[in-house]
Amino acid sequence: MTSLDLPPDRFNPCYIPPDTVIGKYVVRTGIGRGGGQMAYLAHDPHGNLVVLKFSLFPRGETDTRERMMHERFIRQVQYFLQLSDAPGVASVYEHGMHPDNSEHGHPYLVQEYVWGGTNIVDWFRARPRALEFVARGWMYLASACGAMEQRGICHRDLKPENVLMLPQGVPKIIDFNSGMSVGAAPLTATGPGWWFPGTRAYFSPELCKAILAEWANPGRNMFTYLPTCDLHALGIIFYEVLTGEHPFDENTNDGELFQRIAYQVPRLPRTLNPEVPFSLEKVTMKLLRKDPEERYQTGDELAHDLEALLETPEDWNRPFQTPARKRRSTLRRQTSRTRSGNPPLTPRPRSSASSAALKLAPSAIVLAGPRALAVRGPRKLLRVVTAPSTLVSPPVTVESVEPTPRPLVPRRRALLLAAGLALALVVPWLALGQHERAGPFFERGVALLGKAKAAVVAAASTVLAACVGLKVRTGERDWLETCSPEARKNVTELELETSGGSATLLEGPNVIVPEAGVELKDGPVEARANISTPSRTVAGRLFGDIRTGSDGASIHFTKLKLFDGSEPEGQPPAGRELKICAIAYVPGYGAEPGIPKVEHPSEPVELHPGFTYVTTRALRIHFAH
Repeated sequence: MTSLDLPPDRFNPCYIPPDTVIGKYVVRTGIGRGGGQMAYLAHDPHGNLVVLKFSLFPRGETDTRERMMHERFIRQVQYFLQLSDAPGVASVYEHGMHPDNSEHGHPYLVQEYVWGGTNIVDWFRARPRALEFVARGWMYLASACGAMEQRGICHRDLKPENVLMLPQGVPKIIDFNSGMSVGAAPLTATGPGWWFPGTRAYFSPELCKAILAEWANPGRNMFTYLPTCDLHALGIIFYEVLTGEHPFDENTNDGELFQRIAYQVPRLPRTLNPEVPFSLEKVTMKLLRKDPEERYQTGDELAHDLEALLETPEDWNRPFQTPARKRRSTLRRQTSRTRSGNPPLTPRPRSSASSAALKLAPSAIVLAGPRALAVRGPRKLLRVVTAPSTLVSPPVTVESVEPTPRPLVPRRRALLLAAGLALALVVPWLALGQHERAGPFFERGVALLGKAKAAVVAAASTVLAACVGLKVRTGERDWLETCSPEARKNVTELELETSGGSATLLEGPNVIVPEAGVELKDGPVEARANISTPSRTVAGRLFGDIRTGSDGASIHFTKLKLFDGSEPEGQPPAGRELKICAIAYVPGYGAEPGIPKVEHPSEPVELHPGFTYVTTRALRIHFAH
C-alpha cells in the first residue's frame, strides 16, 4: 500500500490511485462523480467495503468559492451525523481533511456502502417482491423525513438516484449535498441566472409557481422552502415505484414541465398499473397535492398512515413489481446545477466536464433570510405578436436542387472491400483442392458451400466493421437467454440478486488502468466481485471475455470462483468454481449493457495499440436466473 506522495497543492481528488491510504482506509476504485464531489470504493482495516467521498474543492481562502463549497460539504457531513439514528439514512463512520488541514486540503467523509447500489425504483423493477416491501420501504423514508424535520433540515434533492436499496429492502438516503438548515446562513450562490438546488423533475408545485411568476413579472418574490416540498418529491418517487413512470412529462422543456408540476393533476397510478393497491395510491396522491396545506405535513404523519395500512386486510404478501418504462427519457435529467450562459451554481475545477445547459432560467433565485427564497432582478420577456401584413414577405419559389452526390468510399475502405471479396472467392477455390478426396460430388459441394458461406460472412463482417464500426453493446440480454440450465441453477442456489453484484476489473494483459478511465482489448478478463444475496454478501472472482467495438466494450462472465476465507490476504479465491452467466454494465449510461466508450476525453489520452478507452472498471453485474 502507498499513500500519495504529492505536495498538498497537487493533490487531485478526481484521480486517486488504487491502494492509496486515506486515514485508515485503502482506496480501491472510483465509483462516481457529481455535485462537486467524487466517490471511491475503499476498504476499512477489517476488509469491509465503505464509500469514500471527497469534495472536489479545497478549503481555500475566506470569501472564495472554494471556501463556500468546502463549507457546503462540511454541512453535508453534519447532516449525516445528526441523522445517524435514522434507519433510512446512510451512516457516516469518519470524516476529515486530506492531505492536510491547510487551504489546500480537501474534506472527505467515509460512508456506509449500500450493497447492490440500486436505486429504489430500479430495485422494485428488477423482479417481483412482496407488496409489504413497498410499504415498509416507504415507512423508512417517511421516518427519515420526520427526523430531518425535527432537526430543522430540508433535503431539497430527494430523487431515486439519491435513495439506494439494501438487499434486505431497506432504503438509504446517500446524499445531502443540496441540503439546508433552518436558521443557517445560505450557501447557495446568488445573482442573475443562478438556479435553485435540486433536480427540476422533482421540484414542488410552489417552487415551480415561484419560478413561473418571476418569468412573467420580474421582481422580488419570496419563497419559503418547507418540509412539505421534500414530501412532494417523496410522492414523485412513490409514484415512480408504483407505475414505472414519472407523474409529469420530464422530457419537455423547463417552462412546460414547471407548468405541469404546478397545475396538472397526474393520472391515478392504478390507471397505469392495475396491480397498485388503492391504499398506496391514496397515500401517493395526497403527497402530490398542489396545495402544500393539503399534503401530509410531516414525515412522521406519513409513516403513521403507512404503518396503519399494514394492519388492513390487504394481501401484503402478494408479489408486486414496478413496470418497465413505456417511454424513456430522451433528455438528460437536469439538476439545478445546470446553467445557461452564467457561472455554475456549483463551481467546478477547470478539468471537470461541462454540464448541460438549461434552456430557460429565472433571472435570480436567492435565499432571503434563513428559510426564504427570493426571486429578483429585471428581465425583459419576449411577446409573440402578429406581424403587419405589409411586413409579410410574399411566397418565394424555390428552385429544385439536385441532391448532393454521395461521396466516394475512402481509399482504405475500398481496399478492405476488395480484399474481403477476394478472400470470399479465394477460400472456396483453395478448399476445392482439400476436398478432392472427400467423397461423392454432392458431399464436396456441400462442404464447399459451407466454406464459401463462412468466408463471405467473415469478409462482410470485416468490411462492415471497417466502414461503420462494430457495436458490441447490443444483444447482451439475448446472450443471457442462451445461458445453460446448470449456470442458472448455480445462480439460484447461491441466491444471487439478478442485478445485485458489483465488480472491479483486475489489471492484466487486456486491462490497463491509467490515472483515469480504463483501456480494454479483446480477450480473457478477471474481476473482483461482491454480490448481494437476501442474507449475506458473496465475495469471489469472475472470469469472462472482453469484446470491444465502436461503442465501447462488452463483457460476458461465464465462471465464478468463490472465496472460502482460507486465503491469505491478496491471494486469489480457493473456494468452489461455478458456471454462471452474467453481463457487465455501468449504471447511469443508458439502457444498453456494457461499458461506454469515452468519445471526447477531458484530457488527452495516449492509448496503447489495439486498446479501447472506456469510462470505468467499476461495474454492476446482471446475472441470468
